[in-house]
Parts: sequence; structure tokens; C-alpha cells
Amino acid sequence: MVKACQVLNIPVLVSEQVPSKLGYTHSYICLPFEKYEKTTFSMFGCESGRRLLEKAYPEVVIIVGIETHVCVLQTCLDILENGVQIHVVTDAVSSQRAQDHEIALRRLERCGAFLTTSESLIFQMVQDSTHKDFRTLSKLCVERAKRDCASNEEKKNDAVIRLNTSNEFKFNEFKRLFTKFGNLKLERTKVDLDEIDVRVSFIKTLSLSFCILTHSLPQARPALVVAQKATSAGVNVLIEDTSLDVEGAEVGVNIRWIMDNLKDLIGRRAVWRVMLGILRSDQKVYIYEGITNGVIVKARGDSAFGFDPVFLPEGSTKTLAEDKPDSVSARCKAVEAMMNDDAVAIHCPIKKEDWKGKWQH
Repeated sequence: MVKACQVLNIPVLVSEQVPSKLGYTHSYICLPFEKYEKTTFSMFGCESGRRLLEKAYPEVVIIVGIETHVCVLQTCLDILENGVQIHVVTDAVSSQRAQDHEIALRRLERCGAFLTTSESLIFQMVQDSTHKDFRTLSKLCVERAKRDCASNEEKKNDAVIRLNTSNEFKFNEFKRLFTKFGNLKLERTKVDLDEIDVRVSFIKTLSLSFCILTHSLPQARPALVVAQKATSAGVNVLIEDTSLDVEGAEVGVNIRWIMDNLKDLIGRRAVWRVMLGILRSDQKVYIYEGITNGVIVKARGDSAFGFDPVFLPEGSTKTLAEDKPDSVSARCKAVEAMMNDDAVAIHCPIKKEDWKGKWQH
């Protein structure tokens, strides 16, 4: 859409959401457009944005970017209040979660926004094959169609996945789950991976809003770590990150801390979270999540594995150490999400040279 706007001499206005923390505009899209920083979710919730909108005084606005249910939604609502016609390019806006994206689009349509696709809108703007820019824009659409076809073809070659683990039990468990939900071939590898410290750092990533609202950082810290490790591991290597979020406590993967402080944690709500990350051949990191809610209890059961003896899943009378069926397994839920292609986030790769922060030791 940005290239099409350039060809047609349509002004492009860019905003960046708190770039000092979320990152500045990616060089791929960093063209000579009018750009400003903001903290408000709506592009026009700040004085700079309002001035630029008044200066441009458009009759029609096209919006693309992220996230559909936050910045895109609030920007569109502000524009509609000013009586301006708005077209939301549905294949160029996104949210981390599909439900957020879908609900936001439905709301926008009911509020008066026009939902369209990039190719449909491009040809709507041209209107006639004799238009002087028709061949240039048609070529853009054809090139994109070829990339989409190539991406679909590459996904067929993603059928063999290698799990990054040296644990035989874990490997066999994943093989069983992959067999349960489909026919995906699983192999094993062991790559030693460095891990970023997300507590004190940020990444230089895509964070461009309107006309491009691109990819933002997942809110959950584990997702950022998984994206980095999956990038380092290479294409089609599956990374697992398991954590336990305990109400009022910073635990994460520090299971030893839970056991040492158990008497202070009994009765607190907890969430067992499993995230799976994989770098696909399209050079995007797909992240899948499984969550099991529960509560911390006194240790029960024969297994001494991790937090299993002290985690009681919601609705269950037995701890994970006493019984761990697939119905309460966060790992099982994450694998099912992966097999259903239900990613909680699609992340840009986090390469070592792009990370400007610290690393865990």
C-alpha cells in the first residue's frame, strides 16, 4: 500500500508509538514521509497528530498497521468523528490475537468504516486499465501474489520440525502430542542458545503507525524471549518456554524459588504458561501459547518434576504430580494451537545484531 501511495502521489502520514521503548520505524519502510512520535493510542489523540490532520484536510483516509483493536481502532474512531471517510485495509492491519482483530473490524464496520483489501483498493483508486500508472501498480499486485504463493509452497516444506531438546522424555511427549493432533513429522536437535534479558532492554523493531502500523512487541516477556531464541535456533527448530505466573510474585522459570517459599504461596492463584516458537521459511517467528489456570497447594504426589507437586489445575482435585492428563496440560494446549495454526503472535525475527540490550548469564 505504501508503494502504491507513492506511485499515485497520495500523502502518507506515519506515527510511531513510544519509539524509545518499542523501537523506531524499520528501515524497509523508513521512506521520506511525514512522521511523528506519540504516546496516545489514537494518532490524533495528541496535538502533533491533530495539527497534521488539519493541515492535510483529507476527504478520504486509508489506514494500515497495528494493532487493529488498539491504535488502528482508536485512530479510525477519531477520524470518523470528524466526518472523514475511512478505508481500513484488512490484509494490512493485524493484532497479536485473531479474536481481537476480528472483533475490532466488526466494530469499525458498524461505526461506518469501509473494510477493503490492498489489491481491491489499489484498483479502485486506478479505476481504468488505461490509467498511466496501471502497469506499475498491476506489477506490484502480481509480485505480491507471487510472494504469497511462494510462502504457501514453503509452508508445505515446513512439515519436518526439529524440537530443540536433549531430554528424551520431553521429545517423546511432543511426538505423542503431534501424533494426537495431526501428522507432522518431529525430529530432534540440540542447539545451545543465549537468552536476552527483557527486564532492562528493548529491541529495535517495526513500530510504525498509519499509514503503516506494523508489528509491535508482544506484551508478555516470555514471547519476546521465545522469538529471539527461535531466531537463533534457525528455521523449523521448535523452541519451548515454560513459566509459572504466581499471583503477587515474580517466579517465571525459577521453580526452586517456589519450593523454597512454598509456605508463603499456598492458596495463591497461578498460571502455567507454555510458549512454543518457531522461525518459518517466510522469516517470521510464529508463537503458540497454552495456558492452564490453577492454584498453589501443599506438595502432593510422587513426581518431583518442577512445580508439578504444588500446582492444582482449576477444576481438578489432583496436582499435576498426581495426575497430568492432556486436558489440563498447557503443553498439550500449545501444541494443539500450533497444529491448528492458531498463533498468539507472529513476530519479526530478533537477530543478535539487532538486540541492543543485555543478555542473561
